[in-house]
Amino acid sequence: MEVYAVVLAGGKSRRFGQQPKALAILGGVSLIEHVINRLVPQVAALAISVETRNPLFNTFEAEQIEDPEPGGQGPLHALLGALRWLNAQNGPEWLQLAPCDTPFIPKDLVGRLGMHTGARGASACIPRFRGELHPACGLWKRDLLETVEAAIDEGIRGFKEFLEHHPQAILDWPEPHAGSSDPFFNVNTPAHLKAAERML
Repeated sequence: MEVYAVVLAGGKSRRFGQQPKALAILGGVSLIEHVINRLVPQVAALAISVETRNPLFNTFEAEQIEDPEPGGQGPLHALLGALRWLNAQNGPEWLQLAPCDTPFIPKDLVGRLGMHTGARGASACIPRFRGELHPACGLWKRDLLETVEAAIDEGIRGFKEFLEHHPQAILDWPEPHAGSSDPFFNVNTPAHLKAAERML
């Protein structure tokens, strides 16, 4: 299964202070670099979802996808922009999302989600870890584009509400091996960054 990936980096990072969260340093490498480095071996192409183009991201040599409606409209708008980008590339049917603040994202995420989705014939597969869904780390099919557009037109902004109306396949992610980090750990605050440093 060929897959393209989009790293979500368009959030406001209000809890993180003035510095763009994606560029915060963890173990000598920015958070977004950790995510990119883990995703690149799993996918055929990668882009970065942003609210508006950011020259600080140019160093990653990845296309920047602007939100369809700038202004922090929510994660579903980012998915919409990513699906439109995928469609414009005339690329594969599948899109892997990943937040810029998940530095321990699994190195086999795409393969596991792809196998689970294929077995169930779903249009998306969402990992669930310790009972919590992680749609921003989900695998989404291009044919959901019109469904996502319609949901936004109806006023739906978040993944949770979208999935309530449009259920998809769920993959319960196994517990990490002893000594391994939470694979879906989010760095949302400076305190979380310090915790990630200990986990690293």
